[in-house]
Amino acid sequence: MTTFGRITIPRRVRARWRSASTVALLNVFAACGDDGGRGPVEPVPSPVASVQVSAPADAAEIGQAIQLTATARDAAGIALSGRSVTWTTNNGSVATVSPSGIVSAVTAGTATITATIEGKSGTVSISVTSPNGDTAVPVLKGFSITPSTINVAAASATVRFTFAVSDAGSGINYVGVTTPLAGGGLAGLCTSSTPESGTSNDGTYGCTITVPRGHPAGTYTVTSVLMQDKVGNRFERTGAQLAAAGHPTAISVENSASDTSPPVLKGFSFTPSTINVTTASATVRFTFAVSDAGSGINSVAVTTPLAGGGLAGLCTSSTPESGTSNDGTYSCTITVPRGAASGTYPVSAVILRDKVGNSKEYTTEQLQAAGYATMINVTN
Repeated sequence: MTTFGRITIPRRVRARWRSASTVALLNVFAACGDDGGRGPVEPVPSPVASVQVSAPADAAEIGQAIQLTATARDAAGIALSGRSVTWTTNNGSVATVSPSGIVSAVTAGTATITATIEGKSGTVSISVTSPNGDTAVPVLKGFSITPSTINVAAASATVRFTFAVSDAGSGINYVGVTTPLAGGGLAGLCTSSTPESGTSNDGTYGCTITVPRGHPAGTYTVTSVLMQDKVGNRFERTGAQLAAAGHPTAISVENSASDTSPPVLKGFSFTPSTINVTTASATVRFTFAVSDAGSGINSVAVTTPLAGGGLAGLCTSSTPESGTSNDGTYSCTITVPRGAASGTYPVSAVILRDKVGNSKEYTTEQLQAAGYATMINVTN
């Protein structure tokens, strides 16, 4: 028995009271973060349930920049801090966005900017207008191709594109057309910024593409027509859209002897084969003897690990020093900077390309197998 003042507590009750007090005290310690010496328990971050994007304005003039803000919220709508944001735009030709959420207005139009935080996204639409209120895109009134059929078996041929266009506001800045013709499958582009007749508000423009001799035969479709006015309002139509509007889009290329053969390397050398860069830079000259029986050489190139301190040194040439593009000699030089590391450097590759896109690359091993020198000695 234990006596407190005039109250006597039996031993059995006293034991139960001590046990309950101990449990209560442990609960207090747990609530205060005492985990037996293991340190405080870190709270689990709330997952992001939604992302809200705020902008000071939903419109900007060309050339302006506005700062966007992205707020992550949990399922209860409470704002969450310290979360990483990724910004993207769906129309970079109208408005770009930086990693920090700064939107730059480029041309007239509308772009949707998206902020993504931990898999959740929010968006805002930004309208870009011109400073003088001109938001109307140019109008394509007419489009033609002359001739619609060309033959490149014996010589190159040109295709002329004519545009009848109008722009009631600032006036036309340029018109252009892209095709898969020039360059052997690479997009052929021609543009014009000066009207042949009329004015920039209502006039006729023209440009040409030269299709090289030996270009593969076939029917090629205009890829797109582009027009932009002087404040950035832009008009673009695909080949399918042009055809749907009644405009011609097909160009027929005839060639009884299509050029599908790559150029041939007939000779390769470089001088000097040893250079010293202790006190000054030094140059190495590369000479190529090449032939192409079809469209002719467009470019020759050599790559080495020399120039730029270990970065691939590249030199190219597109004009023969002697002969013609069908059978001629080309050359180019690389300057090795003073202080470049000593060593023996191999030619990495020789690359030949003709005017319709056929190409041939010779590796170090292939050059050596053909009996050409490939090693350049650098002393320092």
